[in-house]
Amino acid sequence: MRFIVFFWLSFAAVCFSTRSYSADIAPPEKPEIMWYFIDFPPAYINKGPYKDQGYADKTFQYIIDRMPQYRHTKMQSNFPRALHAVQDQSHACHTGLLRTPEREQYVYYSDPIGPTVPNRLLILQKNMHRFTPHLGASGELLLGSLMRSGDLRVGIINGRFYSHNINRELERFRGSNKIVKVPYEMSANLLLRNRIDYTFSWLAEAAYLFRKVEDEKPNKTRDTYTLLPISGEPTVRYGLFSCRRNAFGKQVVDDMNTIIRAKSSAAIFEKFYTDWLDDDALKLYKQAARKFAQDRD
Repeated sequence: MRFIVFFWLSFAAVCFSTRSYSADIAPPEKPEIMWYFIDFPPAYINKGPYKDQGYADKTFQYIIDRMPQYRHTKMQSNFPRALHAVQDQSHACHTGLLRTPEREQYVYYSDPIGPTVPNRLLILQKNMHRFTPHLGASGELLLGSLMRSGDLRVGIINGRFYSHNINRELERFRGSNKIVKVPYEMSANLLLRNRIDYTFSWLAEAAYLFRKVEDEKPNKTRDTYTLLPISGEPTVRYGLFSCRRNAFGKQVVDDMNTIIRAKSSAAIFEKFYTDWLDDDALKLYKQAARKFAQDRD
């Protein structure tokens, strides 16, 4: 009898200690992705009443909500630091890096998420007659012609890289009184106050800047501006995420692509973007979207 009691007590002790030991073993830690962001309204908005409501903010959140196998850490950064991170850190990903052959040497790019309309000349509609002489046969603005003639002032964001084409023309007039450095979110206000005559803007960016004017001064309307295509600039750019070119980055990009390619995703991503467009901008976007669909097919 004593033997039987001893046996069952010993068995219970072994089971209890085994269960306790098992319970103490932590589940394996999820791999962490360091996501680098740059404040670029209305794609990514890091402050103010529209914080985290940018179209790329929402796209990013949609994607990571469907990637629970990772820990996601957001790192607000400037462009040089974010670029250095994806070259140097093994688990770094970038949320807005344009594709170039050079960058493809050190990052994997996701599939295109959707078309955006890149740099155009942003002017007030009432001043269109001042720019008409500088339009080419196809209706695109000839930037060199514009900058060489007259005294029209261009507002630029200090340190911003617009494109090789635009920055090359700006460099030719460095130090000229034709170039005015302006705070980013003041571009629309300075146009309306005639402090500058034109600037460069992406499609959704222009809509955002004039929406801010509307919010601050409700009597203003969004139909006071127009956007002119610039000769030499692409018709569309494609939204892309990118990760360090290594085995981990490849796996992350593959997982993102599964989500991006899902049939339901395209309409959702498009809605995030078009919510930021006014009627005129929406017409331009639809032209870009048709080209995007043709290129994909």
